[in-house]
Order: sequence, then C-alpha cells, then structure tokens
Amino acid sequence: DKILLALAADGTVIRSTTGLFWEIVQRPTSLHETWRSLTCLNDTFVLAGDNGLVAFSEDGRQFTPAPTRAAGNIRDVVLLNANQLIVLDDSARFQYSNDGGQTWSDSSLDTGLQSQRLALLGDRHVVSADQDGRLGLALPGIAGHPGAGGAGTVAAAPGAAHRPGACGAVPRSG
Repeated sequence: DKILLALAADGTVIRSTTGLFWEIVQRPTSLHETWRSLTCLNDTFVLAGDNGLVAFSEDGRQFTPAPTRAAGNIRDVVLLNANQLIVLDDSARFQYSNDGGQTWSDSSLDTGLQSQRLALLGDRHVVSADQDGRLGLALPGIAGHPGAGGAGTVAAAPGAAHRPGACGAVPRSG
C-alpha cells in the first residue's frame, strides 16, 4: 500500500493510504516548534522545522527525532538516502548530515540565490528556488557536500518558492 503524507501550513501532519480518507498524525505541540517541511524517499519520511528539529519515520505515523538538531529554523529539507539529508534554514544557509542527523555540518553548497525552497533533481542534484521563483541548480562536485556543487540560475518559475508539503511512498515489503 502507498502511504501519503501532507503537511499543512500550521505544521499539522496528515496521513492517508487512499487519498480519500486522512488522519491527523501530528499537530504542532508548541508555537516555537512547528514542522515547516516534509520530504520522503523510498520508505523514509522526514519532517523538519523550527529550532533545527528533524524527525524520521518509516510508517508515516511514528516520527523519531534526529539525535541532534541542525542550527536555526529549518525552512526546507531534501533526503538523498536514508541517512544523508540537506536542510535549508531561514538565513538561506545549507547544512547537511551524512549520519541520519547525529552530526550536522555547514555546507558550501551555493545555488547563486537567496534560497527559500529545495528539491532533489534525479538522485544527487539539488535545485533551490528564491522568493521570486528563480531556480538555482547545485551541480555535483562541491567541497563540503557529497554530490553538490557549482552554482547557476537555470530557469524562472513564479511562485515556486512557497508550498505546503505532500509526499508519498511505497513501503518495502518483508
């Protein structure tokens, strides 16, 4: 069965297996710790938000906080695999973890923009959007982050910098 998650603007996480009926999985527990981004890859879901909070789930119901927090309020997150992720904070600063959030490092990732949102293109290329919808592409090879590097604005897509999140995954069987 496919698992669908959606993140509302207020930080509420909802879950469905059909897309017709939805259940509330989590509501914000504090005005100071709201989920702001949702992503998934294969059977791993990741939520990220205020005060560097990041949490992982394999079923879309139970989320386990990462062992340590990233710095700042996280605006967006991309998942490269079950252990590697990149976060973008409110200051347009990138950080990454190669160990599921046990440690965080500043990234020299540069998209040439004041990034507001992130997306993964293919399996290693990070695309970011600024508040005007301009897109920046980080190409493979930059120091400080596996699989990302070099900057360049590649397109314009007005409105691309704002989105509530939605994500779907098919869990591994067995």
